[in-house]
Amino acid sequence: MEKNILVLYESEAGLTRQYAEWIAEELDCQAIPLKDSDLSLLNSADLVVFGGGLRAGRINGLTRFWKLAQARQTLPVIIFTTGASPAKLEYVEKTRQANFGQNDPKPLNFFYFESGMIFERHGLIGKIMKVVFSLMARKNASEPFSGSFDHSKREWIQPLVDFVKSHES
Repeated sequence: MEKNILVLYESEAGLTRQYAEWIAEELDCQAIPLKDSDLSLLNSADLVVFGGGLRAGRINGLTRFWKLAQARQTLPVIIFTTGASPAKLEYVEKTRQANFGQNDPKPLNFFYFESGMIFERHGLIGKIMKVVFSLMARKNASEPFSGSFDHSKREWIQPLVDFVKSHES
């Protein structure tokens, strides 16, 4: 029997949405924004993949997702996040610890995908961040600041896709 998989996401600049859509394509299921989801969607799912971008080390939408999912406490959940930093092991572990404390629900697995930063899609906050990053880059002349960037790569989702497929049987 094939599992009914649901991909939910919270995306501010579109980078997390892109990863969610790639994952949904590979798993032959739907990618739906968290804001458009409800309990009936979760009730029809056998497994949920939730993704949110990082802001100040916290996964966007994660608290709202857990509130929605609490009615299905036994529902298997896989979490992914996207961020501007490269996916170095120590950074990924720090992100995991910041988002999944002792008393928080635990996902089956957690994945981090490098994406980027599109300052223009973040309104006033983005403009402020762009100025701050520009000033920081001036202090460190070895790393010039080039503005917005997107390092997203479809192939980075493969470990998550493989993990889901290994749990389908």
